[in-house]
Amino acid sequence: MRRKKSRSRRDSVYIVQENVKVVKIFAKNNESSIIKTMKKIIIAIVVIIVIILVWFYSQSTPPDTNVTPTPITTDTTPVGEGTLTTLPASTTDASPTGPVKEFTVISSNFSFTPNTLEVKQGDIVKITFKNANGFHDFKIDELQVATKQIKSGESETVQFVVNKTGTFEYYCSVGNHRAMGMKGTLTVK
Repeated sequence: MRRKKSRSRRDSVYIVQENVKVVKIFAKNNESSIIKTMKKIIIAIVVIIVIILVWFYSQSTPPDTNVTPTPITTDTTPVGEGTLTTLPASTTDASPTGPVKEFTVISSNFSFTPNTLEVKQGDIVKITFKNANGFHDFKIDELQVATKQIKSGESETVQFVVNKTGTFEYYCSVGNHRAMGMKGTLTVK
């Protein structure tokens, strides 16, 4: 009988050792499954963050709601690479008396070149806006001057009469470009 006890102990030890191996294999497989699940969750979180950032970046700065709308007549005629848009600089009925002052303003990421322009009251101002890099536009709120938003390599021309003196800021209204320094000044003497 002693032999049977000794065998049953050996058998018990063997069974315990086999069970430990099975538990280790199960734990290893379960750990691998947990790691795979964690990787999937992290990837999903990164994708969601990227989607949110793209959405925020694509949103333009909301228009200034304190500005009273003034009717604007726009005449768009194809000219070279861009278009010619004629907008009134003010609501007065003064007719253009000055010479045509032509400027080329080149935009790149967060800057205009040149960033200062100077004209005289009554001048006809023609600005060719060329976009060298990114997605931008050109606006002067006080004079109701604006181009459409254009892609890199495109250009657009605006022409208007300046009937009031002062210093007027021109800027890019895409996203937060203005806040990042994409602006300049038009001085009318």
